[in-house]
Amino acid sequence: MKKNNSVENWYDSVKKDFSLAQKIILVNEKSEVLLVKTTKDDLWDLPGGHFDENDESQIESLKREVAEEIGNSVDFEILDEISVELRKWKGEFTNVKVGYLAKYNFGKIKLEDNNEHSDFKWMNFDEIENLKNGDCKEWLKRVVEKAQIRMKQNSNSEFEDEKDGGEKFLNSMINIKAVIVNQKKEALILKRSNEEEFNKGAYDLVGGYMREGESFEEALLREIKEETGLTEVTIESILKAKEFPRDHEKFNKIKALRFIVKYSGENDEVKLNEEEHESFEWLSFDEAVKAFSDEGFEGEKKESLLAAKNYLEREEALSGWHRTLADFDNYKKRALEREREFNQYASEKIINEMLPVLDNFHSATEHIPESDQENPWVTGIMYIQKQMYKVFEDNDVTEMEVEIGDEFNAEIMEAVKSDDESEGNNSKKEKVVKIVRKGYKIKEKIMRPVKVVVG
Repeated sequence: MKKNNSVENWYDSVKKDFSLAQKIILVNEKSEVLLVKTTKDDLWDLPGGHFDENDESQIESLKREVAEEIGNSVDFEILDEISVELRKWKGEFTNVKVGYLAKYNFGKIKLEDNNEHSDFKWMNFDEIENLKNGDCKEWLKRVVEKAQIRMKQNSNSEFEDEKDGGEKFLNSMINIKAVIVNQKKEALILKRSNEEEFNKGAYDLVGGYMREGESFEEALLREIKEETGLTEVTIESILKAKEFPRDHEKFNKIKALRFIVKYSGENDEVKLNEEEHESFEWLSFDEAVKAFSDEGFEGEKKESLLAAKNYLEREEALSGWHRTLADFDNYKKRALEREREFNQYASEKIINEMLPVLDNFHSATEHIPESDQENPWVTGIMYIQKQMYKVFEDNDVTEMEVEIGDEFNAEIMEAVKSDDESEGNNSKKEKVVKIVRKGYKIKEKIMRPVKVVVG
């Protein structure tokens, strides 16, 4: 839709004569407020800036300004609007200033590179109240005082005793750290940068705070990659849960989980985030434990290293037990196989020794006159022969069936001679004309081939 000239002039006047300034009162867990010092007039101010018409909303504009001024890594949550002031100059220019109360979760304060601010400082409410008018922006003390009143009025504030079990001003945060172990069973330890705001120069483990919407695994893998550049890692197990004593002021605010993580890469080189850590070392667990002190920040990390050492020792013992069980299982299998082979060998040996006896029975019974078939001694011999067959049958020994006229098969037959009395040994075109000796097999193994005459 096309605007007329008067409407067009109205839009231009709004752009020229109206501005919206937004600031945050960012409060940390120590009840301190973050102030930044302006380079232009050397005064303390609050982070924030002017609304940009290209931003989607006021809050989006505020978050963008804050991120540009104090760093993208700072995580904060806007809680409440606590101050709105309108100012005019000479009746022409209108400026609205809005102040928001916000909680600081984590992140390193890093001033922007365009020289808008020269310094920053966390100040408690008394320090801000005692600032001289020439030390800070005139609006600063008024809006911070309103923020303090709002926080005291809030029954769920962290600045009052929590008797009703409600949530505190600073919601519970989960801190995750990892003991990373390489293939040499060495632990990775880091040393915090001297530019760090807290625990500068102290020994540390990899990790940080979870972000909204992250799972434990996602948060830990992100922290490992950001702080070390390592990607070939596997999260093994939770080593320990850590929390402050019940009567401690941080009991309901910070919980901690410690994991053991295995690094499977060949290259132990670590790419540090120099804003957080200045050096790293891969050390044996005994050396790593000695590097950490027993107190405070390092003492808790030392406990995690000891827990990781115990975990690996238990894992190694369990692995050795599993290897022992596997070796014993293999031993039993080998013993059973040897027993089976022995029994089979013993059976074959006995049967081989019995075969000539069976052959003699055959020779003896083949030529018994018909008139003697019913003779008691003949009946007894035939019964003994039948018993021998039964022994063979019980041991899986069977006779290989070959009849006269069958084609010669070298796999189960042995040709002793041909019908013209010449030696023959492997003629597939010839046929069996006489069976000289029966052949037997145990299961599929040939014990003795059928001895035949071919022709």
